[in-house]
Amino acid sequence: MEKRALAVRAEQWRNTIACAKRNGRPIKAWCAENGVALSTFYKWQRKLRDSLVEARELPQPVFEEFERPAPEYFISASDRIVLRIQDVVIELPASTPAAQISEVIRGVRHAG
Repeated sequence: MEKRALAVRAEQWRNTIACAKRNGRPIKAWCAENGVALSTFYKWQRKLRDSLVEARELPQPVFEEFERPAPEYFISASDRIVLRIQDVVIELPASTPAAQISEVIRGVRHAG
């Protein structure tokens, strides 16, 4: 079918489908009363719906980078270590091995 004829036919079916839906009766009953094959009705409804979806331009997602605040690490001069990571404050003995401190920091980051 040429484009113009297809456009006219699509418009006719838009009107037919709208009429059937406004009627308020079940589509199957409306089609039977109006001599419309149920399969043809649903074929055109699907075609028109698909053409609307294809015609709609979806916006492309926009990704933005954001800066995550760096954790604050405070080492006090006393006998303890205080770690402040986001909203978490952890106090450890000053004798805590560096590897264990790293594990605590990693655990807090992954938990939140």
